Amino acid sequence: MWTCAIYFREKFDHYRWSWTNNAFSIIDSSVTSTTAGVYGQLDYRLTDKLTATAGLRYSRETSELDSLGYASNVTGAELALRYAANGLEKDWTAVQPKVSLSYQWTPGVLTYATYSQGSTAGGYNSAAATLAVAQTPVDPDEINAYEIGLKTFGWGGRLSTSTAVFYNDFKDYQATISNPIIDGQLVPGAVFANAGRAHTFGVEVASTAKLSRALEASLSLAYLTTEFDEYLNPTGAANSNFVNFDLPNSPKLSGGLRLNYDVPLSSGANWSTTGAVRYEDESYSAVSADRELTKQPAQTYVDAGVYFTTASRQWTFSFAGTNLLDRDYGLPGSYTPSLGFKTVLWNRERQLTLGVRRDFF
Repeated sequence: MWTCAIYFREKFDHYRWSWTNNAFSIIDSSVTSTTAGVYGQLDYRLTDKLTATAGLRYSRETSELDSLGYASNVTGAELALRYAANGLEKDWTAVQPKVSLSYQWTPGVLTYATYSQGSTAGGYNSAAATLAVAQTPVDPDEINAYEIGLKTFGWGGRLSTSTAVFYNDFKDYQATISNPIIDGQLVPGAVFANAGRAHTFGVEVASTAKLSRALEASLSLAYLTTEFDEYLNPTGAANSNFVNFDLPNSPKLSGGLRLNYDVPLSSGANWSTTGAVRYEDESYSAVSADRELTKQPAQTYVDAGVYFTTASRQWTFSFAGTNLLDRDYGLPGSYTPSLGFKTVLWNRERQLTLGVRRDFF
């Protein structure tokens, strides 16, 4: 049995001068987030091969907001005060269990099944355009996670493979909602809020093989499907109902292959060469009726590097490159329908890096 406790406090100051709906404005806000939690877990061997695991997590989260909204002009001056939301505070508590069963069929074959609950922290919108948005906190989402898996070890300990099949059920999923109505008031633009229910289903496979004393290969593959089951539709407009849409940043297929060639030298120093290929299927950067404007294309990258570590293990010298084929991908930026304004971002071009690292421990 083991127990872990954590305490975390963070303060985020936000100052934004912007032009929206033909008017300049300033938002000056400060959000303080505090998280405290304790987790305990117990493993119990039911038989020589069957092990049960039970865990429980208690957490308390607090979010505090001070926010001021001003009218402004082209000089960035703070003019008339549009709203003041100071001293706002919201607390959330949660008790989340975890249960798991694992069975060691042979020394090299293990299967398991796990159920757990989790959440993503809630909080306030730090860039609230109106008082109604500032006063409406985003609740934590709730996740029921189910997973079954298989882990194998073979080839004299040189080959390991893990396979996992998972299903996640989300309640109060956190997402960006366009033009919501809050307290009867239409809020133009995007607001971070609890959008509804969603689920994800996927399969992940990862394998590592020691092909020789010097060469190691790692392969990873993932298949993912996602969908909104319910979606908050505050305007009632058909183009604001995103049921059956994919969740943002959820490529259906992804994977990678990595090779590492490690050469120990007689002096105790070490040469290492790595090469990798990464692939990610197309996905969407946000939830939007204009899906093509948020579509991220499929992307493939090739990386490589050479590393030399001294015998003392304190110094490492490297020469590495990313996106060696210098592939260009146009990525979605921002879109303002009222202005007909669209921006496009681009991925990082080929980068070559010389590095020196000093390890003190």
